Amino acid sequence: MSELKKELPSFEQLMELATSDPDGLEDLRHTLIEDFIEHAPASQQRRLKGLQFIIDMERRRAKNPVQSCIRMSQLMYDRVNTLRDTLNDFGSLTPDDDRPKAPVIPLFGNTREDEPDQS
Repeated sequence: MSELKKELPSFEQLMELATSDPDGLEDLRHTLIEDFIEHAPASQQRRLKGLQFIIDMERRRAKNPVQSCIRMSQLMYDRVNTLRDTLNDFGSLTPDDDRPKAPVIPLFGNTREDEPDQS
């Protein structure tokens, strides 16, 4: 996996591209995203492609750029809320005391003085 070294054009260049060649700006956006995903660790590429698919579909469903921005904001907000809920519920994921307990076998012999020697 080689390092991603594409440099983003300046804001002014992007603005000029947006007004003079919107399709060129879209092509640049698509290329930069594909390069980023391609250079991500293999274990994350499938998830990134799935997320990009969701983003692309939401952008297509939007009637205008403002609605697209609102949809992206809502998508991020929903993901952060899901993460927050998961982190808040983490404390409730402690093991139940009713579950059967398995015996613990010491690896290096008994280290407690109160247990009989099994040799």
